Amino acid sequence: MIPLIYNKIFFNLFNFKVVEEFIKLPNGKILKKKYVKHPGSVIIIPKINDKIILLKQYRYTLRKFIYELPAGTINEDETPEDCAKRELVEETGFSAGTVKKIFEMYIAPGYSNEITHVFLAENLRYVGEEKRDEDEIIELVYLTYDKIIDLIKRNLIRDSKTIASLLYFLNFIEKF
Repeated sequence: MIPLIYNKIFFNLFNFKVVEEFIKLPNGKILKKKYVKHPGSVIIIPKINDKIILLKQYRYTLRKFIYELPAGTINEDETPEDCAKRELVEETGFSAGTVKKIFEMYIAPGYSNEITHVFLAENLRYVGEEKRDEDEIIELVYLTYDKIIDLIKRNLIRDSKTIASLLYFLNFIEKF
């Protein structure tokens, strides 16, 4: 474990913070580094028969719609699994009979400590309780595995967490 020498919080935004720390590296060098301290997130692969539900979501940072899997930040008082269940209903209106963690990954370890827990949601039933944030403009898209691969190959699915999660699922879980 690298010893922490100094810690300063620059700002707190939503559930994460930008911090500055002086750290001593394993080679003995002391550096001042800034990074995003994140509580963690989830991404959900909602499976209905041989299709996956993706969101066609407007992202204001990009000023356009992109394809994504449902995802969200873990609240202070919830487990990753509880967050996955909550986000699935909030963003799609579907509740899952089965939610299973399939892997976890670091999103951007060069500037964040965020870890994303990836869940497979099956036995879905529509409960119609979407509770989207005011900036969430979302259309649900139901895609076959072939169509997902085609969209990734054609660079039409460009969200890295969605690509990694779908390819992991299709190669190691479904063995498509």
